[in-house]
Amino acid sequence: EGNYSTFLLVISDGYNQMPEKIKFTGSAAMTLTEAVGLAQSAHLAVYTISTIDVERFPHESETFKQSQRNLSEIARLTGGKFFPSPKLSKLSGIANQIRHDFENRTRFIGKYNSTVCP
Repeated sequence: EGNYSTFLLVISDGYNQMPEKIKFTGSAAMTLTEAVGLAQSAHLAVYTISTIDVERFPHESETFKQSQRNLSEIARLTGGKFFPSPKLSKLSGIANQIRHDFENRTRFIGKYNSTVCP
């Protein structure tokens, strides 16, 4: 975990339909690696929640495995967390966990900044 005070929540199936270059509104297209690098340089922790259809793509399928690797790597490389295909009943707990992480990171950064010597 990094000491990031902002985060981005990505809710995605994490598979296919991911073009080689991603186009963000109002910006140039970039690769997923470049997007992760941008998040890292902005100290933006990315939390990812998988929405892959496990009935369509069983756990043992390559599509399922790749989607989970994609989302897991994005979260790991940016200091966020990955939440694999949660049931609807688990979303409240995930939201609380993200809120808790965010509050702790903000407190840590505030504490750190207040102890810096001139």
